[in-house]
Amino acid sequence: MEVRDLLTRQRNNNKIALKCNDECVTYSQWFTLSQKLSERFRKRLNQTSKNIGILLPNSIDYCVTYFAILFSNRVIVPISYDSTSEELLKVVEFCEIDLLVTDAGKLEFVQEVLGDYYYNVEIYNCSTAEFSTPFNNRCAIPKSTIDIGDTVILLHTSGSTSIPKRVMLTNENLVSNVESNIQSLNLTSEDKVLISLPILFGYSNTSQFLTHVYLGATIIIFNELMLPRILFSVIKKEGITNYTIVPSVINAILEDKNSKMQHLPKLRYICFGGGPISLSKLLSFIQLFPKIGIVQTYGQTEASPRITCLLPEYKISKIGSVGKPIPNVEVRIISNNNETSGSNYVGEILVKSPGVMRGYYKDQLATNTTVFEGWLHTGDLGYFDEEGFLYITGRKKNIIISGGVNISAEEIESILLEHDNVREAYVYSKSDEYLVEVPCADIVVYDETIDNNFQRFCSIRLGLLKVPKEFNLVKEIPKTYNGKIRRLK
Repeated sequence: MEVRDLLTRQRNNNKIALKCNDECVTYSQWFTLSQKLSERFRKRLNQTSKNIGILLPNSIDYCVTYFAILFSNRVIVPISYDSTSEELLKVVEFCEIDLLVTDAGKLEFVQEVLGDYYYNVEIYNCSTAEFSTPFNNRCAIPKSTIDIGDTVILLHTSGSTSIPKRVMLTNENLVSNVESNIQSLNLTSEDKVLISLPILFGYSNTSQFLTHVYLGATIIIFNELMLPRILFSVIKKEGITNYTIVPSVINAILEDKNSKMQHLPKLRYICFGGGPISLSKLLSFIQLFPKIGIVQTYGQTEASPRITCLLPEYKISKIGSVGKPIPNVEVRIISNNNETSGSNYVGEILVKSPGVMRGYYKDQLATNTTVFEGWLHTGDLGYFDEEGFLYITGRKKNIIISGGVNISAEEIESILLEHDNVREAYVYSKSDEYLVEVPCADIVVYDETIDNNFQRFCSIRLGLLKVPKEFNLVKEIPKTYNGKIRRLK
């Protein structure tokens, strides 16, 4: 099965497929709209055109364009709607985009960015259904000769440290992960998903968007302010059965006094992942919704993305774990000597599955060092307990070596988040004359102070080398589009 078949098999389905604000589209209408747009793409582009960019917010237009690109036998290149001019230009050039789909809200911005660009780029405005070639006498974008096989989408990595890459995901990658996701959570066509995270985010793309297209389920697109009272109102009104959030939304819900008053009879699952959260806050969140299945997940864009799932029946007994591998996914932990480790031994997490990416676009070296003999080297550190439940402890790249001791930045962050006055924490290293490196922390607090109690809290819970040598109060911590800390230091 190919990804485009997910919609094709629903072409006679008159059920509501997409709803955004007050606009609704059935599966049958969606299929027709995407087919017609694909024909327009094919007539506009020559045979050398491969990659089509989408610069759209979550919307029905985004969903229609997504499958129109697939129906035209091109590759989808999602671009963040909040991209800077520099980011947009880099994506256009790197991904060899010669057709960019946008809307009236970004048309002027796109035209301005591409105004001084040497190569010609067609622009399609969804708001007016019009093409434009605003720049004459330009050269065609040169096409690379790399083999991308049946790649259907070039997803931006959600990593927080290195320069973002484009992950090549194939039909097999995406469809296999969709099927495993459905099996792990027993999802059906009767489900209704609420999507508020950007669909260009790997998790939203596969585990929410494509999964529910496969089922012929209903997708509700939420573009309003992420205020708990508004969010819960939509969930109740639309009869949402499953929803995915990131830790920052959990914090917002816990801080909202009205969250306790919500009755959400049809909501079966709240899934979360994408970053650290203190165990005390996680427990409070679980207790806030005792009748709803809380599901913790773990994944990477390079794995299409979902890797593991902690099912609701283990939400208390295995709190802090990301669960067990989903069907058709194999996970192992290796030591520094590349030997498979036993239970309770921290090492790098490796993944093997049909969902493991084809590779990084135009970066064979990075591909070869990340995927070896079919195993994806995630760069994440973790361990299995005696019952086979996986626990994440941090990132290899975020290890601080202080006085010869390996210190996990994420471990320190998770402990700092246990303090009642700490809303967010970001731990990083600074050079030190004697210890080589020492941990430091930027923190967002509730009452704008750090007192002696906080210092005692840190000294009790952290070893001497792990206590940050410097605390900086900040108003916010930079994050990626999916809520992960953007580790710039």
